[in-house]
Amino acid sequence: MNFMYEVGELKLTPMNQNVYRMRSKISEKEHESNPHRYEKWMLDQDVTEHNSHGLFKKSKQEIESWLDECENSKSSIHFAIYKSDEWIGMVSLQKIDYINSSAEIAIYIGEKKYWGRGYAKVAVKTAVKHAVLKLCLRRVWSGTAETNIGMQKVFDSLKFKHEGTFKHAMYLDGLFVDVYAYGYVHSFLNSVWLSDES
Repeated sequence: MNFMYEVGELKLTPMNQNVYRMRSKISEKEHESNPHRYEKWMLDQDVTEHNSHGLFKKSKQEIESWLDECENSKSSIHFAIYKSDEWIGMVSLQKIDYINSSAEIAIYIGEKKYWGRGYAKVAVKTAVKHAVLKLCLRRVWSGTAETNIGMQKVFDSLKFKHEGTFKHAMYLDGLFVDVYAYGYVHSFLNSVWLSDES
């Protein structure tokens, strides 16, 4: 895939081996002392506070396999989010289902210095636009922990609907918490925000 989006200060490009190209020849020992940025994010308990990532350390081979999946998957698209050429996070369309015209969306900003700047909203909006306008999908959905207030605000601001609650569905920090299901269903009546660049 060779498409790219530039939205304000951000650039979104499909994930592929280019994000790993400077590390492809490092040894496993070097990897242990200098982990890949993605792995650092997944091991950072602040970044993974509201999700189930970061439970287990990933090897160099596992990360390379994951990047291969990002590049070759037919059921998901993973966008790398860049700010001034610095890779700061990811937004993904997963479980793409062309029969039922839907996809799951997932997002994280791994570089904490960019938190609170509205970048997650920009990235989610851009990915939803890609799902609707390029993939011709009608529904985009996600789930987020009840503790993840920031993600709930993003979904609310982008006209996602709180469709239901999975009770005690996620184990976080010694507690079982609810997971809120959110969905955006595209129609003519709610299409205005897709063309709004604000």
